Amino acid sequence: MPVIDHGAQFLAQLQQNQVNNEAFQRQVLDQMQQMQRQMLQMQGQMRDVQAQMQTMQRDMNAGFDGLSIRMDSIDRNGTARHFNAAITHVDTPLHPLVNASNEAVPNFPDTLRELSNLQSNALTELLRALGQAGGGTVGDKRRRLKHYIGVVIDLS
Repeated sequence: MPVIDHGAQFLAQLQQNQVNNEAFQRQVLDQMQQMQRQMLQMQGQMRDVQAQMQTMQRDMNAGFDGLSIRMDSIDRNGTARHFNAAITHVDTPLHPLVNASNEAVPNFPDTLRELSNLQSNALTELLRALGQAGGGTVGDKRRRLKHYIGVVIDLS
């Protein structure tokens, strides 16, 4: 009967191995499913990060575009001030300045004579269009505007 006992033991060992193998397979399958869930979660997070990076890139590009426009306006205004500094007569044409968006300032006077005839509201509008304070007396506003546009001598 010892052969039968060994056979029974062998069969019991095979059954135990099968149970252990099934448990191991379930454990591996559970781990694989958990890894798959984690990978899906990471993919979602990566998509979120990519979307944030694209938004940041668009914002940076818009900022650079705005900076480029602002630099162009500074350059144009510097050139206009240079020419306006050389004016020696009230009827010499002024070189108009642009606003921070590099757009022509509406109602910019053509000459110093026209500038000298501007009233308070018109001076305030011009100063504000150029990003300057619009307060003060008419004389203060004229002096500030002349100074800002580059006129260095008083020909009024």
